[in-house]
Amino acid sequence: TILLSYSYQSNRAMVRVPFLFLLYPRHITSFLLPSPTRIRHTSHTRHSPLDKTLRPTDDALFAEKESSSSSSASNMHDIVLRLPLLEAEHATTDDDERRAALEEEIGNARTAAEFGVRRAQVDFYAAFSEQDMDAMEAVWSTSDESVRCVHPGMQSINGLDDVLQSWEALFAGDPFAVEPERVSIDICGSTALCSCVEKTPEGGKLEALNVYRREGGSWKMTLHMASPVFVQ
Repeated sequence: TILLSYSYQSNRAMVRVPFLFLLYPRHITSFLLPSPTRIRHTSHTRHSPLDKTLRPTDDALFAEKESSSSSSASNMHDIVLRLPLLEAEHATTDDDERRAALEEEIGNARTAAEFGVRRAQVDFYAAFSEQDMDAMEAVWSTSDESVRCVHPGMQSINGLDDVLQSWEALFAGDPFAVEPERVSIDICGSTALCSCVEKTPEGGKLEALNVYRREGGSWKMTLHMASPVFVQ
């Protein structure tokens, strides 16, 4: 793949470029073409099964169990995560009074879920446009193994540390606003899929997909990927 330009392009200019180019500014060239040590892909790291440093201690196992129990208890009180159970009960109950109560709960849960995802979207693009690294870090899930980011024209970056490092490199230059439009949200249990078109200041557009997961009563990003739109 040949990367011809990293500057924003007008729609008309896009048509004349035969190869893939990116819609992010020139100042991230050093990030987009990193050295082998710049970005580490943790999924390729292998350890010997005999390495004792990788074996969790009893204290670590106990702490993990306690954390899991606390998370499970929290999830039981999260109306958004209870939505599938409420819908299942609504479909099977013969009690009219209970059905009416369930309909109200389901409506509230759906509203809370959608507003929560839209809030996460706003936070993500605000952090992006303002180059706020602390806000960007707060958007992402802390579950390292499931976090992934695909910047335009780049291969997938896996793992929270490497993903955040990529955003830090992107924020090294001058700020530029990215505005989402044509937003579509689909929520299934604890996962939300949000597709949109990212509009850039000079008229460029990227198709984007953001995936969020419900964690601790809020929606956290596990995947962001964007691809440039070429005008025919």
